[in-house]
Amino acid sequence: MSAHPLVCDDFPLGPLTTYKLGGSARRYAEVGDVSELRSVVAAHAGSMPVLVLGRGSNVLVSDGGFDGLVVHLVGALALADVEDGVIVAGGGMPLPRLARFAATQSLGGVEFFVGIPGSVGGAVRMNAGGHGSDTASVLVDAAVFHCGDGTVDTVPVSALELGYRRSNLTGDDIVFSARFATTPRPRSEIEGRPSATPTPAAMATGSEWEAPVTATWRTERSGERSSHQETRTTARTRSSTMRRRSRRRARSVFTRCLRSAILGSTAVTTPAPAAHVRHRRTRRRTGPRAPARSRSPRRPAAARPR
Repeated sequence: MSAHPLVCDDFPLGPLTTYKLGGSARRYAEVGDVSELRSVVAAHAGSMPVLVLGRGSNVLVSDGGFDGLVVHLVGALALADVEDGVIVAGGGMPLPRLARFAATQSLGGVEFFVGIPGSVGGAVRMNAGGHGSDTASVLVDAAVFHCGDGTVDTVPVSALELGYRRSNLTGDDIVFSARFATTPRPRSEIEGRPSATPTPAAMATGSEWEAPVTATWRTERSGERSSHQETRTTARTRSSTMRRRSRRRARSVFTRCLRSAILGSTAVTTPAPAAHVRHRRTRRRTGPRAPARSRSPRRPAAARPR
C-alpha cells in the first residue's frame, strides 16, 4: 500500500484508454501542478517505473496491467492561456480542446489539432500532426520534468530534434507544459478551414500505421521541392496505378463471393473457353461493310534476256 495521499493502488487503466481494455496499474496518481508531480515521482523513484498517461489513444494495456506508477495530468496542467499571442497549454490538455480554445481567441495555426485524439504532452513527444502540419511547425518550447533527478527544464523546439512521429525525449521525461506560436485570424476563417473540421464524435485510436519516410518526404522537408517535381509525379502515378489494381482485385473477389452465395456453392470456377473461340479483340463494325477494292490486272513480267 502506498502512503502518499495522491496515490491509489490497483487502479484500472482500461477506462482511461480508447481501447477500453487492459488490467490495472500498481500505483496511480492524478497531479495538478509541478509540486505534486515532483512529490509523487520522488516517493516512488527507483522502486518502480513511471508512466505518464495522456488520453490513452495510442496505448494498449495488457491484461496483466502495469507494474509501476501511472501519472495523469489534470487541473492546471490540463488548461491553456494566452501570453502575447502565444498559447501556453498544460501537458494534459486534449488537443481538440486546445484547437477550439485557440479559435475562440481568434488565433490560428493550431486548428489541425482538432482531429488528433491525444494530449499536448503526447503531441510534443511524438510530433503529432495532420492536414499537412505538425507540432514542430507551431511549437516554441516545452517544459520538461525529469523523473531521474526531479529537475525541470525549458527545452526549445530546436533542441527536441523533432522528426516524423519522434523526438529525443526519453521515458523519464514528462512534458507538463508547452508554448505554441499562433497567427491572429478571424474566428470564422479559422472554423471554416478544412483542418478545423472535427472528426466524428466516436472513440479513435489515431494512426494504426506510419507512412514510410521516402526520399520525396526528405527533400520536401529540406526545401528542395521544386527540383524533384518529376520524382513526385512518377510516385503519384505509380501509387494511383496500384490503387486501381487493388480496387479491381477487390471487385473480382466480391463478385466471386456474391456469385458463390447466390448459387449456394463454396467455390465457383469459370468454365474454360471453347477451343473455337477467338480471344483476339476485334473492333465492332457499326456501319455497312465497305465494298471490296478492285485490284488492277497484274502486269506480265518483262522477258529476261537469256
